[in-house]
Amino acid sequence: MKLKILQSAVLTLALWLSIAGAAMAQAKVVGYVPNWIDINSYANTLDYSKVTHLNIAFENANSSGNLSFNSAGNNLITRAHANNVKVLVSIGGGSASEDANQRNIYFNLISASQRAAFIQKLTAYVTAHNLDGLDIDLEGPAINGDYGDFIRDLANALHPMGKIITAALSEGYGGTNVPTATLQHFDFINIMAYDATGPWNPNAPGQHSSYAYAQNAITYWQGRGLPVAKTVLGVPFYGWGFGAAFRNGDYSYSELVNTYAGAENQDQVGSTIYYNGIPTIKAKTTLALQRGAGVMIWHLAADATGAKSLLLAIDQVIKGSGTDTQAPTAPASLRSTTTSATSVALAWNASTDNVAVTSYEVFRGGVSVGTTASTAFTATGLTANTSYSFTVKAKDAAGNVSAASAALTVTTGTMATNIALNKTVTVSSVEIAGLEGPKAVDGNATTRWSSVQAVDPQWISVDLGASYSVTGVKVTWEAAYATAYQIQISADGSTWNDLKSISGNTALVNDHAGLSGTGRYLRILGTARGTVYGYSIYELEIYGTAAPTSANLALGKTATSSSIEGTGLEASKAVDGNATTTRWASIEAVDPQWLSVDLGASYAISSVRVTWEAAYASTYAIEISTDGSTWNNLKSITGNTALVNNHTGLSGTGRYIRIYGTARGTAWGYSIFELEVYGTAAVQAASIAPLTDASISVYPTLTEDHVTIQLPEGGQHLAVVTVVNAYGRSFISQTVTENKTTLQLSSLPQGQYIIQVISGQAKAVKRIWKK
Repeated sequence: MKLKILQSAVLTLALWLSIAGAAMAQAKVVGYVPNWIDINSYANTLDYSKVTHLNIAFENANSSGNLSFNSAGNNLITRAHANNVKVLVSIGGGSASEDANQRNIYFNLISASQRAAFIQKLTAYVTAHNLDGLDIDLEGPAINGDYGDFIRDLANALHPMGKIITAALSEGYGGTNVPTATLQHFDFINIMAYDATGPWNPNAPGQHSSYAYAQNAITYWQGRGLPVAKTVLGVPFYGWGFGAAFRNGDYSYSELVNTYAGAENQDQVGSTIYYNGIPTIKAKTTLALQRGAGVMIWHLAADATGAKSLLLAIDQVIKGSGTDTQAPTAPASLRSTTTSATSVALAWNASTDNVAVTSYEVFRGGVSVGTTASTAFTATGLTANTSYSFTVKAKDAAGNVSAASAALTVTTGTMATNIALNKTVTVSSVEIAGLEGPKAVDGNATTRWSSVQAVDPQWISVDLGASYSVTGVKVTWEAAYATAYQIQISADGSTWNDLKSISGNTALVNDHAGLSGTGRYLRILGTARGTVYGYSIYELEIYGTAAPTSANLALGKTATSSSIEGTGLEASKAVDGNATTTRWASIEAVDPQWLSVDLGASYAISSVRVTWEAAYASTYAIEISTDGSTWNNLKSITGNTALVNNHTGLSGTGRYIRIYGTARGTAWGYSIFELEVYGTAAVQAASIAPLTDASISVYPTLTEDHVTIQLPEGGQHLAVVTVVNAYGRSFISQTVTENKTTLQLSSLPQGQYIIQVISGQAKAVKRIWKK
């Protein structure tokens, strides 16, 4: 019996090894070999055991359909075949997509009238040079309406000869123009999952070939029906430079590792070059084996040698010597960056791994709610005024999962208030009785305002009753919608500034978030109708917070900076009250940089507004100091792309404010048109008696219209009392000297509020609910 069990186990193991070996043998490693190098010499150095296919790139047809051939490639073909490696020639490339003459040659050759003759020449070319097939690298504008028929007919000619046909395709550069039915004719497709950015887009520095980009590329093509067995993931052996490292050409991987120590284990070096190092290439290779049939390399000649070789890293993963069993570290510092009534934005510090972290999984109450490749995630669909517990785990490409992060409990805020509801409305015209302007702000989704028909422009204006910092506008159109319109804001209802311009609209619900402007009046100005009728709105909703009413504390104050780009761009230009033409600018391409303002006295800061020039900060901190030397963080900002940042609900006391930029949004430096600071005079510590949380009473905790703050008896106290909602927005801030003070809350909306009492270095916080 034991012998039979042993024999069965041996047979099972042998079968598993056979399957595993077959799978490993099927993994494709496709390397492009550029024909502008010395191919003859390169053929003598290439390790053919690490590749399965070689594509000689590029040869292109002349107007007669004849292709040139680099005779030096014969040595490569001979050596490759001796090692059971297939060799194809790749036609097209950049010269076909970017050169109009070459592109037109292909358009003519693959047209219905010329196609058969061209295919005959291609098959003869493959036979004459002992090639194993053709790789079609027609990209971008070189993919026209004849592409699908050309591929079909070429595949039907090559396959009976025992030859293969492949393609290099990118979703973002012409891939969407490839008919889905065409995919079936390729033996496999090399997915160009790189060049998400580059020197053609100098204002968008960053990783051109991230792991997430590779994931998305595979998802796109397989979503269109590309089988796993035909999915080959492209990886770059080069990088692009930005800032001081900007140049029109790429950086080969070999150049980077020979220039920067340790570059083989990084994805970014210098100021600033982005590429893929060994950990990312290994992670992508694992991904390619999990979701596809192998990897493609552009290009092999850019590789380094020895232990730093990316081809070696790929080979180690495919053959198992790079097997990863080590889990990443647990994500640290899980925190909430913003909270709304229905969502919580989370962020955490990146985990580390011996190869690479590929994703993070977010859990709410122990249940998975989503994954992300970044260190940020927004949980949506939550209930207002509810506490939720979150944790995060990291995962690598091999499937190893970290321990969970420390749990974070977050309470969602109250529902946002539509500040346009039932406010005073004026309009340019009314179609008929019953369709007046107030019907667009009555909270009823069935009533509407409608303008006269067939006349442009038309507008509807709402008087909000006070100045607000507007962050969002939602327009619900009736069938008579605007295809082009402006959202405008005004302080006086006379002079209007654009918040946002919209063109090409076809939707009946337009929800505009992330707006930034301050004023009492908001207007929708329709300039082009989407129908032959007029403009008609069921409901116009406006969201925002009460604008600071205090003066700009930074105006005309003393400003200093870490550097200036040149004369006329000094720090003082950022606090001169001119937010459109004068500005401070730092030196270019250097992080970090800062701008500091001496407010002249100590203030309790409630908001800061930064108006950037085009050279904005992607990541920065707002800091406060009592002495201009020791700085405390008021707010940290990451992922910024806006040129106007209005930060409300701040809470900190000091004489100095600093904007501390750590990551530029462009290749240049940091530049600010105007820095505005708002708040109230701070209480002087010398006259303040110490308080404790236990010595302060706040009542009632459930109230309709007021709240009383009771300070300890037996002496005069000087304190600052602030009422803040769940979003951090400050509604009331006042200095009190009496032991007992009553605050009127009747103007505040329903919800949860924090009563904050600051006296010297003491701080007490109490929670109340307004019915």
